[in-house]
Amino acid sequence: MPIVEIDDVDDPRLDVYRQLNQTNLTAMSGRFIAESRLLVERLVASSYQVESILAAEQFRAELLTTAPPDTIIYLLRKELISAVIGFHFHRGMLACGLRQPNPTLGQLLANRTVIDTESGRTIIVCPHIVDPTNLAGVIRNACAFGVDGLILGPQCADPFSRRVVRVSMGTVLQLPIRIADDLIPELDMLYHTFACTRVATVLDDRATPLRSAERPRHLALLFGSEGHGLPQDIIEHCDELVTLPMKRGTDSLNLATSTGIFLYHYSQ
Repeated sequence: MPIVEIDDVDDPRLDVYRQLNQTNLTAMSGRFIAESRLLVERLVASSYQVESILAAEQFRAELLTTAPPDTIIYLLRKELISAVIGFHFHRGMLACGLRQPNPTLGQLLANRTVIDTESGRTIIVCPHIVDPTNLAGVIRNACAFGVDGLILGPQCADPFSRRVVRVSMGTVLQLPIRIADDLIPELDMLYHTFACTRVATVLDDRATPLRSAERPRHLALLFGSEGHGLPQDIIEHCDELVTLPMKRGTDSLNLATSTGIFLYHYSQ
């Protein structure tokens, strides 16, 4: 693989890594950034193409044996990396990956991530999660419980933003994700074409308590935002309403916590 030693923080070849805390320009160019040695390793091991790696000189020998052969490696002094990316960074390694095309719903559902192909599908649908940390928690839980895919509404946070990639610990690279322009047709297709039962998680005394909810063979599980829950038009396109009873006047849980509880229940 080509190794390029750089000692000028203004070198234009490093532009994709520049001022990462101020912009999300990588989204517009079809790229994303993985920060830290661990996340770079997970990117290299994933199905995503690694365009380049930016690393401190100390990682030269390691990268010669672990980096993909067609990946450009930029080496510079460790203290210069912080100057390039715009904030203090002590981990010494970043990488730039190339985003994959947005899959169709059919392609998403054809991507089975669970080993047992006799089991039903589990899909998560999130119409409006704007907080990157919350989205990262959903993604991490989805991978942990063998979810087959994630469908996001058009107003959701970018699943390949720096923060989501980092907080999800790179699990976003293992989960098939579709960004839908309009979720209503997607929900109709999930039911009519793919036989998924659409289950809305809601705060409603009329909903079925989670402990009593039975697992359908093919499950599309919908989660709303922490502040507002699921929109009414989305709820109206669901087949079942399920709620998590809570005590002491608590009206909601952190989204990552609630997705973990629901996914654990439906995975049993």
